[in-house]
Amino acid sequence: VGIIQGGIKVETTRFIEHETCESSFWVCEKCEEEWVWEENNPKENNVNYCPNCGRKISDYAGRD
Repeated sequence: VGIIQGGIKVETTRFIEHETCESSFWVCEKCEEEWVWEENNPKENNVNYCPNCGRKISDYAGRD
């Protein structure tokens, strides 16, 4: 899955929020790497690409 950006296909991913009893973390849907932000969430921290696989984040699926 990808998007066309400037005439170039860019590979995309989604970041999905998961919760445990003690904290929450985000997982890249493609590379499955887990990430924790001490404050806010990846979107609010302007994380637009997965720090591990480099795919552009097309959606942030978090709890409301």
